[in-house]
Amino acid sequence: MSPGSITRLLKDPIFATELKEMEKRANEMLYNSDDRLGALETIKIAADESARLCRAVVGNKVPGVDGEVALDLRVKTAWDILDRAGHGKVQKTATLDLTALILEAAKQRDDGNNLLNK
Repeated sequence: MSPGSITRLLKDPIFATELKEMEKRANEMLYNSDDRLGALETIKIAADESARLCRAVVGNKVPGVDGEVALDLRVKTAWDILDRAGHGKVQKTATLDLTALILEAAKQRDDGNNLLNK
């Protein structure tokens, strides 16, 4: 585009209105992204504090707690951490492909029928 075309475009009221709307949407997106970044930072801080507390519970060294942390709480905390990290109970399952067995049974049935027909 030439400079003259751009100047005429900027003077067009329809274009100017659309440009203002685009600027408004862009500013809203920037504002919302700042809010989201702030929320993510808050979540990160809370997650860090939670992780420290979980380590303290599992390690039986909770600041401000006199005596030992109950063993069942320590075990449950450890299991919950492992489960959330994807290290939950192992699900043992077995799968069986019956295709070969079905084909073999059909073959034997066909062979038996052929013997009877002879």
